[in-house]
Amino acid sequence: SLQDEVQGLEEALREAKVESDGHKDALRISQDQLQSIMQECQCPINHSLLRDPVVAADGHSYERQEITRWLATSALSPMTGAQMTSTTVVPNLTVARVARCLRDGQAEDQQSEASTQHPLEGI
Repeated sequence: SLQDEVQGLEEALREAKVESDGHKDALRISQDQLQSIMQECQCPINHSLLRDPVVAADGHSYERQEITRWLATSALSPMTGAQMTSTTVVPNLTVARVARCLRDGQAEDQQSEASTQHPLEGI
């Protein structure tokens, strides 16, 4: 009967909404995780996404130019305030690759947004 069909459609819509809500939650978690990764790939001195990351004696990663400038005027860790045991820094290749991926992803997102923001432009 028509009433049975309507009830069946209503149930299907409820199930689809539950599934859609589950996807939204998963997307929200992924966005939160991505934001956390981006924060971890920022220099704690200038708060920009790392381009030439190095690990200092305190075990933290910094932008090479920023930590070099810092260590020229201070023997204390910018993160902990503890005495640095060395002024030697070592390249952090893993963080460099992750930060490069994040930058590339941001550039792709910006290009995508720019191309979809004005679909009628140029007509």
